[in-house]
Amino acid sequence: MHDQLVDVLDRVDSTLARSHGLVPDAALDRTALATRRIRNRLDYPLDMAIVALAGGTGSGKSSLFNAILGGEPAEVGGIRPTTSSALVSLPRQRSREIAGYVSRLGDLEVVSHDGFAWLVLIDLPDTDSVEVDHRIGVETLLPSVDAVIWVVDVEKYRDQSLHHGFLSNLTHYESQFVFVVNQIDRIPQAEVSALSQDFADALAEDGYRSPNVYPTSAGTGITQSKGIDQLVSHLQFRADGFALERMLADLDRAVEDLADILGDGSVQLEPAWETTLDEVIELVKRGESVAASRLIAAFFERLADNLSGNGAEVAMGISAHAGETMSRVNQEAMTEVPAQMEKEAGQRWGRATKIDAATGERLVWLRSRLEETTFEQVKPYLHDRGVARAHLAELAIEVGALRPATDG
Repeated sequence: MHDQLVDVLDRVDSTLARSHGLVPDAALDRTALATRRIRNRLDYPLDMAIVALAGGTGSGKSSLFNAILGGEPAEVGGIRPTTSSALVSLPRQRSREIAGYVSRLGDLEVVSHDGFAWLVLIDLPDTDSVEVDHRIGVETLLPSVDAVIWVVDVEKYRDQSLHHGFLSNLTHYESQFVFVVNQIDRIPQAEVSALSQDFADALAEDGYRSPNVYPTSAGTGITQSKGIDQLVSHLQFRADGFALERMLADLDRAVEDLADILGDGSVQLEPAWETTLDEVIELVKRGESVAASRLIAAFFERLADNLSGNGAEVAMGISAHAGETMSRVNQEAMTEVPAQMEKEAGQRWGRATKIDAATGERLVWLRSRLEETTFEQVKPYLHDRGVARAHLAELAIEVGALRPATDG
């Protein structure tokens, strides 16, 4: 699997190179960043799951963090009422294997635990914090972890800032998400099932098809924890698949983003241009050169919307200067064609015959020159886009073929 992923990443990089000039640099940079993240993660053990706890103030993330690990690495209560910086706990027996990757995640407070050797657990800053840098920190770390446990409490599980601010925009990562309704000890046991279902319904409204929802209570003092074992069992069952699933999700999105920007490679632009050119020549024959230039301008404006990068710029340039092009080519046709005909035919024809012949030849010449000065200028971009689209289609199939190995 490792070698297959490396091969796909190499081909993505090759497609990025082919797409230079066809796609805005910002889009290429986003895809390049995604592939770098994947390559970086591939350098570290894939049987270890890097799991982040995310949620709002008062959701009980820190207590849940401690309950999962079976210790007290994260202060709770009055000493640490909100999570102001990310805290990461590494399995002591394997910390050297994963420490290098964690060090690249930024300025995290690092501790160790003696619990699960397969688990790296991160307690993220509160997602609803008034501190802007806390929220930015969460958004920065999320793309670099393998899985996310979204923690809500029994009162704020339908909070709109969570659903619309985060979750509704992240449905493509559903396989990496686990959802927890925490602090269920605050409501009657008989209400837990209905509340969990209501949270699942809210997630369905966000676009999640089959979210994993676990009701939990971390337990404090004499209060026993609830649901922690079930949550941990789920994480352990998925531990050696989370990283691969996340990387494949990243690849899917990278390929889809490029494909969307490149546009539909099946659009039959050449026949559409030929039809437009026929209409242009008919307008010129009627002496309506201004209308003909407007028709050309409209065609290339639409084409610019269909292209990206340098191709779009070239098409917009043609559209903007369509009137000047038509005037210049018309003038060339009025002088070049008759001179050429006189040279070839001499004085053999009568005046009327020469006028009719010149008109026909001028229109043929005009059509050829319009083709040369307009559509021929964008053909290289259309060809390169088609090649890039074909590569992306192949990559999408290859990424999909890797998925069965990570199912279940």
